[in-house]
Amino acid sequence: MARSIFRDTIGSVVYHYVYNPLAVSPLRLIPGSKVYAVTKWRLALDDYYGTRTRKIHKLHQNYGNAVRISPDEVSFSSLSALRTIYGAGSGFERTNFYRMFDVYGRQNLFTFAEGRKHGERKKLLAHAYSKSVVLSWTGIARPLVEKNVKSFLDLLEQEKNVAEEIFHSLHWFSLDSITGFLYGDKHGELMH
Repeated sequence: MARSIFRDTIGSVVYHYVYNPLAVSPLRLIPGSKVYAVTKWRLALDDYYGTRTRKIHKLHQNYGNAVRISPDEVSFSSLSALRTIYGAGSGFERTNFYRMFDVYGRQNLFTFAEGRKHGERKKLLAHAYSKSVVLSWTGIARPLVEKNVKSFLDLLEQEKNVAEEIFHSLHWFSLDSITGFLYGDKHGELMH
């Protein structure tokens, strides 16, 4: 009885972790190292040692533009694949990788996996990023930038005898301008 359970357990493990990825999975036809095809832990080890990018690049050199890098993951290295997968209206949903960019556990325009939700949110923001608005100095951008430039120059004038790290100052100026553009100028103020 114990032998039967042991044999069935080993058989199940071999089927699930070896036979299925190499002989049954639809990804079996994609070239790549068999070690990467049967376990996600090989790629995790590359991540741990900081060699993932170099290893995947080497796999592409050995196997071509499409390489299987785990039992359920494929890496592509061609421009046409990039456009097909990530281009507008591709139909491919984003992977869980993007969830690390959620804000306080909530999805945003960048992290929505579902195309429908992404499209709905994009419609709300599209007007602010239209070519005519971005290239136009009227409306929101010009008065906001002029106000922030004046505030920034006033701040420098008040502290003219103090050494200033210009990189940090311009960083905060940029954040104030961007935040003001996105959320209204009361959210990005140099004087606070």
